[in-house]
Amino acid sequence: MTKRQWRICTVLLVAGIAIGLVGERALMGINRATSGGEAQPHSASVASYLSALDFAGVDPSGKTDSTAGMQAALDAAAAAGQMLHVPAGTYLVTGLTLPRQNLRIACATAAGTTFRLNDNANTYIMASYGYVHNTAVSDPAVNIENCGFDGNHANQTGGTALIVLRTYRSVIQNSRVRDGFLHGILLTATSANGTPETNNQAENRLLFNSIENNNGAGIKFSDQGYNQISDDSIIQNAIQRNGLPSNEYCNIDMDRTAGIRIVSNQLYASPNCDVNALGAGSFVLALNDIDGGFITASGKCVNQVTVSAGGYGTVVITGNQIRTNTASLGSAKGWNMLNLIENAAGSGGFAVTGNVFYSPELRVNAIAYDGTQAKSIALVADANAFSANTPAPTSSAQPCR
Repeated sequence: MTKRQWRICTVLLVAGIAIGLVGERALMGINRATSGGEAQPHSASVASYLSALDFAGVDPSGKTDSTAGMQAALDAAAAAGQMLHVPAGTYLVTGLTLPRQNLRIACATAAGTTFRLNDNANTYIMASYGYVHNTAVSDPAVNIENCGFDGNHANQTGGTALIVLRTYRSVIQNSRVRDGFLHGILLTATSANGTPETNNQAENRLLFNSIENNNGAGIKFSDQGYNQISDDSIIQNAIQRNGLPSNEYCNIDMDRTAGIRIVSNQLYASPNCDVNALGAGSFVLALNDIDGGFITASGKCVNQVTVSAGGYGTVVITGNQIRTNTASLGSAKGWNMLNLIENAAGSGGFAVTGNVFYSPELRVNAIAYDGTQAKSIALVADANAFSANTPAPTSSAQPCR
């Protein structure tokens, strides 16, 4: 393929992603707030949904524990095949279990409806049935929209994630997930006691959310070598200020990224890194705004975005703006904006094109890779834009390792 042909293909790919985003938003039926301030259950008759406030023990004032009442509401809605509407308020909860049926949870607004973890709960806010009950099968889809999740991490001493999913085709959209003791959203291939699932956990979608101020990763995929997590989408989210310097988690942190799409997100203000995508095959990282201005790394290399090939199919990295306004390395050994790691098995490869690398103050490595890996890192510098402090890579360049 000639460079001209490759550039045409890139333009078509980016255009196709953009059109797909518009269509996906329309198909999802995104529910916006009415002029009165509260989003109402759309496309639903009065009889087709339940209100959480109809269940004893559900307290929207945030003064008493709502766990038992909210669990009863979740179970009743799922059993009846109805949507659960959660009106505005703050609901104190501990360890809610998502039922083992398809369920839609629609809150008033992400800012106005908050599930807040009780003090010293040291657990999740919501988790899949299979995760809680240690089954080997992933659960049906849950659709969560317009909800707020507050991990209350100042009053916790432990925990895994605010939302734990082990599902097929679930959606979390238009929601806010913040202040977790560890991760914000966790997709895991194992249960609470480590039981691995035996069927695929795939096609989950995280759309239009704000995921921030979690001590671990904002979004964490934990496959643990079971090859069960694949084909999920992370689209148009604001993912910021996740991770602590002491734990090295990124805004998005994944140990398997087979068929994963990370598209049109804003990622910034993590102290460690923005994206860590391991086991990548048929993986797309496109149209993201990736700002590493707050990253520090004492005595180590800064790797703003790391993608490690590990499966079949090309890794496509296109149309991203990767930047930093950092003026000094401090005690870090060096800075790699995009750190590419070859698949030792030799399958797959990289296509990196149409990205912008920008650092006005600090000289960094725009694309870091070992020049001996040219076989699998193909088209690595084609049609990318490099600034004076982010020169194009060469086979003789020495990345920070």
